[in-house]
Amino acid sequence: MMIRRYCDACMKEILPEGTMGQTFSYLCHIDDVLDGKDCYIDHDGNSISCRAETKELCIYCYNRAMIEAVKKFRELKENNVN
Repeated sequence: MMIRRYCDACMKEILPEGTMGQTFSYLCHIDDVLDGKDCYIDHDGNSISCRAETKELCIYCYNRAMIEAVKKFRELKENNVN
């Protein structure tokens, strides 16, 4: 029996051969912050959580999301060089 997998962003089927899918995880408080909900904070005022949310994406959506994330990571890293 073949299990069908779908991209959590665009809902297109992730085909078993050819188009590969990727997963990524992030802490669930990110959703709360983006939705304007309250969440736990640490002693420095940073939002925190212990649970992770995992998404499965087609390669197209994965590339779009990760390109932006890596750009932001490089920007943060560059601005924090001592």
